[in-house]
Amino acid sequence: MAADKVGTDSSSTNACSYSYAYPDEASMSEGDNASTPGICQRPWSPRASLWGLDPDGDFFYHEDMRSAFKEWAVIVDALGHGRQILILRKGGIREGKGGFQVEHPEFLLFPTLYHQQRENVLPDAQARFDEVSTTWPGTEVVRIEYHARIAAWHRVDSLDAVRRLRGLHVWRDDLIEERFHWGRDENIFAMALRVYRLPERLDLPMLPEYGGCKSWIELARDIPTEGSTPVMSDTAFASALGDFQDRMASPDAMAQTHS
Repeated sequence: MAADKVGTDSSSTNACSYSYAYPDEASMSEGDNASTPGICQRPWSPRASLWGLDPDGDFFYHEDMRSAFKEWAVIVDALGHGRQILILRKGGIREGKGGFQVEHPEFLLFPTLYHQQRENVLPDAQARFDEVSTTWPGTEVVRIEYHARIAAWHRVDSLDAVRRLRGLHVWRDDLIEERFHWGRDENIFAMALRVYRLPERLDLPMLPEYGGCKSWIELARDIPTEGSTPVMSDTAFASALGDFQDRMASPDAMAQTHS
């Protein structure tokens, strides 16, 4: 059965790439926010986490993933332990002419060992970095422990709106402001993720094609995801997601975002 899918509107300053409604989940309907830009209405129940859409817009159930999103290891750790649900991304120099795009609704989390990440996160995250970084594999190995599904995302064109997200992530303010101002356009993408722990942690060889300043990569092999478990309870995630959406929906933030 085909899904209701809303494509990205390139003219919008706050666009959503995915708006999926599962016809067999009446309790998870799109509801009042069906037409709200930047909100992905796809249900985030654990049962639905392995559904996807084929090119014809039909549902399929997949147990393997290959698409991966590169993020600092300290941020992947925070996502994997439920300390934040957000990714704030501007894009790398190899993203192409279109800049960063939200390309996949579901993906693996690919931790990177960027050497300056410790100094660019808040003190509690620095302490966590000191605690766990000695257990991370070397640069010749990438450790895959989590996959994620986008529950909502916004392209935020107002620095004031970005500042409203303080307390929902572990990055330093000055780093996020630097990202916001970097490049041709002053904006940043804010993505709220439902994160799942894989049934088995995998250490994969770090291949040359995984390198470079780019957000999205395709792994050399499929990664099984059947049996994955959410890192946050439904209640805790709903609360965190609601907090994010409330901050993005505040009158000042929306006025700035849609300007």
